[in-house]
Amino acid sequence: MSDLLPVPHSIRCNCLKPPHAPLAHTTPLYPHICALIPPITPKTPSCCPQSLPHLLRPHVSAPDWFLHWLTPFGLAWLNHLSSHLPRELLAWECIFIARSIQPKTLSNYSAGVLRFTQFCDTFLIPEDLRMPTPEWLLSIFIMTCSPGSVGRGTIKTWLLGLQFWHLINGAPWYGASHLNRAAQGSRALAPSSSSRVPWAPVTMRHLLSLRHHLSLTDTFDAAVYGTATVAFWCQCRLAEVTVDNKFDPSVHASHSSPQRSGSTATNIKCCSFWAPRTKTHPKGK
Repeated sequence: MSDLLPVPHSIRCNCLKPPHAPLAHTTPLYPHICALIPPITPKTPSCCPQSLPHLLRPHVSAPDWFLHWLTPFGLAWLNHLSSHLPRELLAWECIFIARSIQPKTLSNYSAGVLRFTQFCDTFLIPEDLRMPTPEWLLSIFIMTCSPGSVGRGTIKTWLLGLQFWHLINGAPWYGASHLNRAAQGSRALAPSSSSRVPWAPVTMRHLLSLRHHLSLTDTFDAAVYGTATVAFWCQCRLAEVTVDNKFDPSVHASHSSPQRSGSTATNIKCCSFWAPRTKTHPKGK
């Protein structure tokens, strides 16, 4: 634990309420235990779709909702644990759990937390009933959100997000047979328009056609062809082999990345390169 970052004195003193303090004493000056990691404020209002303003749900970026959107249960649980363990250790446990999910996946999961919060706000569900969420409430939430608009994959992602939110807050998850049946029924009623038709597969003929119209002596054309062939032979999505933000050598492969070429046992020429980070191998492969 000596490698942990130092915790500011203000956070050590205020990150948890005393066990006897009621929830009503929560104020903007009273930060969540996870204030150890400063939340990222959305750059534009569209980054955080509308939900009713509430002291327990500050305006932060979507991936930060899991750490900074609170419930009475989550606060009570942390207050209970703080009587046994240092507060900074409890904060780091929450942070470590949150970091177990890739940022893009965490952002997708956050949609479930938002939709569930909007659902509860609409029907005036009390805060203390939202976590741990009763199975009947989860079932009705899925029933009201899915018919006619939401596909199978979206429902699954929403529920995974809610389950992960419960995990971080130490709350039991009551998604069992009742919820599974409701989810199956909603998927059965969802129209075909709620999911996209799979694209036709890319074939060798496409790659040969692309190669025919490119000049590998041009650096841009060479990069395009290299991206296409890596995506094809490694069975990747294009988003996995392109840079969608600023180039980061600790994440993205480059021309200087270690490479190796040779032949397989069946005499097929092959080439491999070092990827600094992948979704399943964060330390590189």
